[in-house]
Amino acid sequence: MIVYNSDYSTIHCLEGMDMLYTEWKESSSDLSEEELKTEMEQILQQVEEHHTKNIIADTSRFKYKATQKTQRWIGRFFMADIIEMGVKKYAIIVPKEVYPQFEGDNNEEELYEGFKVKYFMSKDQAMNWLISDD
Repeated sequence: MIVYNSDYSTIHCLEGMDMLYTEWKESSSDLSEEELKTEMEQILQQVEEHHTKNIIADTSRFKYKATQKTQRWIGRFFMADIIEMGVKKYAIIVPKEVYPQFEGDNNEEELYEGFKVKYFMSKDQAMNWLISDD
C-alpha cells in the first residue's frame, strides 16, 4: 500500500512483511537539500507509524547529487534515527552500472549492533535478504 507519494519518491508499506519500500524517482535530480531532508524525514515518519524493521531504498533512479554536508547529515541523523527506531536491515538497490563500486563492501555490513546494510541490483534480491533469518 502506498503511504507517501511526492514528485520525488513513493513509499510503500508492504503489509505483513514488516517492510517499507522507498522508490526514488528520476525527478529527484530537481531536489534541493532541504527537500531531500523532507523526503527522508517522510521515511522516518513511516517507520515510526508502521513500526517496520526492514527498509528497501530503491536508488536505481535517484539522481540527486549529494554534497558532503548532505552525506554527513544522512549518516549522523537519518541513519542514527532509523537505528534508534528499531530498523534491523536496510537494503539499498543501486543501478547495475554502479553496483561493482559497492560489491567489495557488500559483506552484509553490520554498522551497529543489530543493524545491517547491504547493496543489491534488484528488488527481488533485496527482499530475499530482508526476509531471511540471518
